[in-house]
Amino acid sequence: MGDDKLVLRHTALGMVMLKNPEPAVVLSLGTGTAHEVHSPQAKPAHSFRNGFLSRIYRSGVASFESQNTWRELWNSLDEQNRQDYFRLNVGFPGPEPAINDAGCMEELSSCVQTRPEGRSERFESISALLISNLYFELDEIAAYRSGFYHCRGSIRCRLNAHIIIRAILRLHSDDVEICSDDTPTGFKVTERDIYPACYIYRRPVEFLRRSTSESPMLSLRWKEGCERKLGAMRESISWFEQQQGLRDFFGSSNHGRPYALKCPVCSPESSMKQIWQQDARARKHANHSPTHSPLKKRLVVRP
Repeated sequence: MGDDKLVLRHTALGMVMLKNPEPAVVLSLGTGTAHEVHSPQAKPAHSFRNGFLSRIYRSGVASFESQNTWRELWNSLDEQNRQDYFRLNVGFPGPEPAINDAGCMEELSSCVQTRPEGRSERFESISALLISNLYFELDEIAAYRSGFYHCRGSIRCRLNAHIIIRAILRLHSDDVEICSDDTPTGFKVTERDIYPACYIYRRPVEFLRRSTSESPMLSLRWKEGCERKLGAMRESISWFEQQQGLRDFFGSSNHGRPYALKCPVCSPESSMKQIWQQDARARKHANHSPTHSPLKKRLVVRP
């Protein structure tokens, strides 16, 4: 995204923040920038250099420098929002080449590949883009019991689930945990949560919150100190209920018509109870292994 359009969008987004949430990831692609060299020697005053027309010219040239626009936007963000903004740019090894200088392409390409911090920047931006495809949705209204709101929902994937999940595991490792409020939930990102009937990814999760104004705070952790939240995790539980129409007891504007075809296998209405029972049995079997062989089922034939 161009930096000028990015600033305009960021400004407009702040005006309508009540209707449009913050973007999950913002990636800015630079076209290269020249290093600013400031001479320590003082230059004598010059009427043309310090004149009105010269200043107008330098100001116009500086406005085309996208790095200045990005720096202005970056300084307007807080520490929490900066984690979702990425900039891929490279500094020229020398002065800025001419736009029609085809002979410098090989040198510029080598500069991009050998740049020390380039690999880590690409890794972080690719990881953020992949994880932003995973999102959370509530399966039912949060139920208040014993001083806490019991929230049950599912983690889903926007794009092709097989491609996204494989890319996440290949980029990080085969051990990517799902965390809630920095606490592991006991579940991991795996292709086994992709249903073969519809190829839809669905990982049921459950957590407790003291108020519906709190956020789900779901994230992925692949090693100690390396963690990234899912999309829309700054929104509250009540926001999810409103967006999904879970509290539209007297009907909705679309008369309950689904926005997409629901799979009879993985939809929460048909398989939520079965999935939670299977997970409970699996955890119980892992914690308490039986010391005796299970009883064999007998076939009873009735006349």
